[in-house]
Amino acid sequence: MASKSFHYQGNQSFTITKKGYIIHPKSLNIVWGNDKRYWKLPKDEMDDAELIQVNWLEVTGCIDNINITKKTSYNIEFTVSLMADAFGWSDSPVYLMAKWGDNTQWRKGYIVYPKALDIIWGNDKRFWKLPKYEKDGAELIQINWLEVTGCIDDINIAKKTLYNIEFTMSLMTDAFGWNDSPIYLMAKWGDNTQWRKVNLATKTNDKKMISETITIKKGKGSNTDKIYFGLYEVWNKKWKGGLKIHSVNLIET
Repeated sequence: MASKSFHYQGNQSFTITKKGYIIHPKSLNIVWGNDKRYWKLPKDEMDDAELIQVNWLEVTGCIDNINITKKTSYNIEFTVSLMADAFGWSDSPVYLMAKWGDNTQWRKGYIVYPKALDIIWGNDKRFWKLPKYEKDGAELIQINWLEVTGCIDDINIAKKTLYNIEFTMSLMTDAFGWNDSPIYLMAKWGDNTQWRKVNLATKTNDKKMISETITIKKGKGSNTDKIYFGLYEVWNKKWKGGLKIHSVNLIET
């Protein structure tokens, strides 16, 4: 590891709200944060920290002087976004860590972008507008057979581990055909297959929304080192369009 002068030390401050604590990037410790080749640090308290490029990602923080009862639990979230020119994340899961006393928890997460998905009719420009860059969404123009699938392989985790799988999608202002065309989300791990029905007609146009979550547990049989997932509407054969797929998120639980 390089000299400590290359690493940014946060001011360890936080904001208290009715819902909990908010820690902004200026309060975080960022390895390599002081090297402008790798990070663009925030000038003001509310500004974001932007990762330029790095092969060692380590960002940590702390809340101290917590005066709460022994049985209280906390949900900890990192609010992050990827830039249009983001790269290198398809095979690089990130790990979230939380430690309280002698209790340490780790969670692994994957983000799969549309360029890594298999899209039926995806190469036909009459039906799909495919992304040019990894971070861009895939836009459905019109189709009567919706089938989008993907896979995470080489999963080496304990048998009892669960994954939550979400499709991040939005409907365009000119979306059509979804009123009587619910979509189905699928997850398969070994011999365990789960399906969930989602009614897109109730979603707000042009706003990102997270689909219903599939919680999948490792099954038996072959291919237990892979998790398959998919998005389908192949039954009513009606034309539909205006759906944009942004990513698929897989998080250990």
